[in-house]
Amino acid sequence: MRSVTPTPDGGCIMAGLHFYNFPQSSIVLIKLGPDGTISNVEFDAPETVISFYPNPVKDRLYYDFLPEAKGPCTMEIMDMHGKLVLSQLLERNSSSMNINLKEDFYLYNLKTAKGKTEQVGKLVVE
Repeated sequence: MRSVTPTPDGGCIMAGLHFYNFPQSSIVLIKLGPDGTISNVEFDAPETVISFYPNPVKDRLYYDFLPEAKGPCTMEIMDMHGKLVLSQLLERNSSSMNINLKEDFYLYNLKTAKGKTEQVGKLVVE
């Protein structure tokens, strides 16, 4: 597990990656409830279509579309409780976006215009 975050209910969320037959990987999320119950979700990680830097980020996040990326996509950033805190359309003719978020760990989804998840990952704001 790469991160453990407490949740308001007294439990925690743990997140990590499971690599097999590199570069294939899956994302693993485990929710530990306050009563000790465990919920586990594992799903295949979509391939990278956009690279982001720097990570950790302070106020401006830069990105590059990889050649295999198709069209614009929407970046959704969620806090570690799953609450959507930022949603922004990323265009091929742009290369950065403002990040006005408090210091914390965040998860992101990149979705196509049709709503298909293309990439997921973790973002650290410092």
